[in-house]
Amino acid sequence: MHVLHSLGQGRAALLLDSPPGKSRAGRSAAAPCFAIVAACAALPYVNPDLFWHLSAGRRIAETGSVPRADWLSFTFSGASWVDFEWLTQLLWHGAFSAAGWWGLWALKAALFSIAGALLWKALGLYKLPLEAKAGWLLAWALALMPANDLRPENASLAGFGLLWWWVERERLEAARKPHPREIALFAAGFMLWANLHAGFAYGLLLLALAALAAEPERRPRLAAVLAAGFCGTLLNPWGLRLYPILVEHARAIGDLARVIKEWQPPTMKDPWLWPFWALFLGTFSIILERQTKGELPKLHALAICVFGLSAGRHVRTIPYFAAAAVPVAAAAFSSMNWKARRAAGWAGLAALFVYAGLRVVPEVGAKPFRPTHVPQGVADFLEAEEAVLGGKKMAHPMEWGGYLGYRFGTRFPIFADGRYLFHGIVRDSLEATAEPELYRKFVDELGADVVLLKRSRDVVYTEAPTKEGRKLVLFRPSWLFFVPRPDWALVYYDEQGMVFIRRTKAPKDWLASHEYTLYRPGDAEAAKWMIKDGNAKAETLVLEKLRFEAARGR
Repeated sequence: MHVLHSLGQGRAALLLDSPPGKSRAGRSAAAPCFAIVAACAALPYVNPDLFWHLSAGRRIAETGSVPRADWLSFTFSGASWVDFEWLTQLLWHGAFSAAGWWGLWALKAALFSIAGALLWKALGLYKLPLEAKAGWLLAWALALMPANDLRPENASLAGFGLLWWWVERERLEAARKPHPREIALFAAGFMLWANLHAGFAYGLLLLALAALAAEPERRPRLAAVLAAGFCGTLLNPWGLRLYPILVEHARAIGDLARVIKEWQPPTMKDPWLWPFWALFLGTFSIILERQTKGELPKLHALAICVFGLSAGRHVRTIPYFAAAAVPVAAAAFSSMNWKARRAAGWAGLAALFVYAGLRVVPEVGAKPFRPTHVPQGVADFLEAEEAVLGGKKMAHPMEWGGYLGYRFGTRFPIFADGRYLFHGIVRDSLEATAEPELYRKFVDELGADVVLLKRSRDVVYTEAPTKEGRKLVLFRPSWLFFVPRPDWALVYYDEQGMVFIRRTKAPKDWLASHEYTLYRPGDAEAAKWMIKDGNAKAETLVLEKLRFEAARGR
């Protein structure tokens, strides 16, 4: 708690050993803060939803229109789809087409930097010294770590930061009447925002809170820009229909939270969330203290409570809380006694530096994109064997759907990706992976003839009879029971994934030359026993090993 308490001195300099404005040590602390914030902006991205966004962007560029129906899956082919992030997807497609992975990385870093610059501008409203603003900027950047990826909400982070600066400037300056040009700018800004990301709803909420908290003479101006912003959001391909879709999407979050981590409440067990919790607890302790003394602006209290409640329920909404919490806490500290927290300030800043050194710096690398959710080898095999596997329905990990859809289109129909269109089957698909019987039933109901699985190290305790009548204890890979050999043939695997085909859907001669019956991942002990007991030939094991090694060198 004191870590963040110490970072917000306003009229007094932060972390100083001498009176405000006379400490070189305090000012020199700003440089490493800026360096770490820059490192946060430069982090690589890993978002598994990246590729379905790129698929949509490519389709928009090719057809000249926004997608209105699914074209990638066999489960919802032709179903209506409201793509409310279409403009972001078009920008991503342009950046990727122009500069590949580095183009997308540059776009991510630029939006992060713009959001940081807007926060810096907002902190300037409170007359903070350089080192205080740098410390708060660092706290903000670290609190964003769970959301520091290439996502459509990158645009919302910048938009929300700009809006916070504006409402705070309005609160601190003399009341003014609405101006037509400013009203038009708000309408245009929210029109742009509504076509980039659904986070514009948080922007409208912030304006509504500002109007509610404002003095009567300020409310007409705030009400006018709120109305202009709302009208601007209607200038999207679906008009007013966008709002019911967003409500439906919000209702589905409860089911998503059961299986998808980013929609779950933040937990203190996750080290990446520790800076958020420090900001969360520290900010609430600050506003409670200020509130008891009658020194907390009404807007600040409302914003922290509303956006804090949202962040406490869903990790995905942490950026909005951080964008509001940092300036609120900084403003509160601008009127507090700096001497009482001098030592705690140095300790707090040191803790942030240590955390950044352990968690952030090691993540900065030479590659802009980490293909954690990209089954490259599996996809290469599918493409090489398209004559047999092409066109067949696939069951696959949800996070692979975006990449497979982007790479193959309808050549290999996927069953789902990260679009809200598939939220109704997300829970069933993820829960099915917990039990072999459930998974087999799920695959059969899909009508899938090709199954892609992640490479698993899970094993199952089994007993097998020998010719001598003894029982041999074996630990065998769990995937054997999800895709049993009588029905499915393993035809490819690598360190990341495995490919199975339903036996009745592949030519026998092709299966004979592609199936792995002995040289299978995690099943070496069983292979040795089968050869020793005379149920398999050693030559088969050798040939399959050679085929596997040849495939890896493809």
